[in-house]
Amino acid sequence: MVAAALACAASPAGAQSRRHSPPRIAMDGVKADSMGAGAELVNGISDVYYPGNDDQMWVWSYQNDAWSNAPLGSGQPVAAETSPAVELTNGISDVYYPGANGQMWVWSYENGAWSNEPLGAGESAAPNSSPAVELTNGISD
Repeated sequence: MVAAALACAASPAGAQSRRHSPPRIAMDGVKADSMGAGAELVNGISDVYYPGNDDQMWVWSYQNDAWSNAPLGSGQPVAAETSPAVELTNGISDVYYPGANGQMWVWSYENGAWSNEPLGAGESAAPNSSPAVELTNGISD
């Protein structure tokens, strides 16, 4: 597996700064490590997910020999010092992350649209921690 590093953009002058771990991208698109960006490769299209300086989840997508960049939407802000975990199951992309409220959240892409929701009301994520995803027999754990 080849790894690459991207640096998060500097915050604008006067803006409150929140650091996130610099993304490390799994170039084969299978999985990224727990302190890096989430990455996936689907039908020749690369997607790299990361928390932006605005504390929202963003994606860089590579398609047709060009990169594009966009937020997934406006959802629960990402907790500081964390990185997402990404899973692709049956054509559905899920991006898991600890929210600023301490709960685990997921962005899901299905039927051409992103949605954001909490996984439930369980134990809060530890500060500065990032999730790991395991797929067993098509079921996320």
